Amino acid sequence: MKKLLILIIVFLFSCSNIEKSINFSESSGICYMKNQDVFYVVSDEWEIQKINSSLKKLEYFKFEENYDFEAIVCDENNNNLLAVDEKSWNIYKIEMIRDGFSPLKITKKYKINWYKLNKKWIEWFAKISQNKYIISTQEKKNNLLVLEFKDEKFKIIKKIDFPYKDLSGLEYFNKKLYIISDKNNKIFIYDLEKEKTINIIQLQDGAWEWISFDKNWNMLLADDDGRIVKI
Repeated sequence: MKKLLILIIVFLFSCSNIEKSINFSESSGICYMKNQDVFYVVSDEWEIQKINSSLKKLEYFKFEENYDFEAIVCDENNNNLLAVDEKSWNIYKIEMIRDGFSPLKITKKYKINWYKLNKKWIEWFAKISQNKYIISTQEKKNNLLVLEFKDEKFKIIKKIDFPYKDLSGLEYFNKKLYIISDKNNKIFIYDLEKEKTINIIQLQDGAWEWISFDKNWNMLLADDDGRIVKI
């Protein structure tokens, strides 16, 4: 709790002083690979880029196929990436053929059991435990979906009706879910077990698209203009 209070104070102090750091066109998702101490950023233009904690661009990769990647998850246990396609709801397993970044190869395609939903576009995809993930959608209700990965399948096991719209970014950090709403310019700190918002952080105006943290509790944010900032 002490760390959480310190983090909130730092956010409130810092959000009024956000400065432009680097640009990555159409950046739609990010994840932090702990064992490499790097971030992987995915874009709508079938691109993946690796950056470090200082926001220095390290490596770049572009797929030849036409994917509409909306979010990405780092699986440090298997040294893989999972990228989700916004419209098809397909989740693609991306393997790193050797240590480091290049080359990348899509080795598996997973379907989500979305058939009982209206199948609105996916907004975000995040990992909450070894075999559980969470997705936010553009649905007005049941807009947070908890997934379980079992027997090589992703299955929706829980639906949460979060009372705000445009949930553009998610990150599970320090046993809490951090949710960005770009329409409200807010970060909601959410307790998944209690299904309750425990705090709200106000951001500067911006079309905020995603959120992540590094090992030093620094936050990375991005907006639809391609701006990537570090708090």
